Amino acid sequence: MARTANGVREVLVLKPPGEESLPAARLQVLQAVAQAAGWRVQQVREPSGPRGRNLAWLAGYPFPTGDEDGQGRTLLEAFRKPTGLRPGVAASGLPALTGLDCAYHMLWQRRLLFDTCQPLPPDTVAHQFEAAPSRLTNPSTPRGDGQWRCLCWLSFCGRGLLLGW
Repeated sequence: MARTANGVREVLVLKPPGEESLPAARLQVLQAVAQAAGWRVQQVREPSGPRGRNLAWLAGYPFPTGDEDGQGRTLLEAFRKPTGLRPGVAASGLPALTGLDCAYHMLWQRRLLFDTCQPLPPDTVAHQFEAAPSRLTNPSTPRGDGQWRCLCWLSFCGRGLLLGW
């Protein structure tokens, strides 16, 4: 499930490998259920390359670690201006491993943003959501090949789910 930048709710369904679409009967059922809930169905391909690897890595950080409120505020303050993950964690005063775990969780939530078209080493430059360049904050802008801009935000616990890659 996803919510687009303009508020439309979608069910994102992965296309089967090597196929252009889900089987018609399956797609009809999904569309009927989604329509009844006020959602629409969009078939997408699984992201590949750095986007797919970044998404897989960050998927390991969907849940908060420790004191998310206190640590999160401290970490966000360190990323007011674009900075590398390790330098930002060091500037926050948090222990290195705890701070990196919190930073990866905040990347997963899109409280911190980075260019997901690039690999995600520990020195990746990240920004607070408000300080991020517009190309990283506008998932409705296509890249030119019909896919969404390089973004991913997945958040559970009733906060919704937004995917863009």
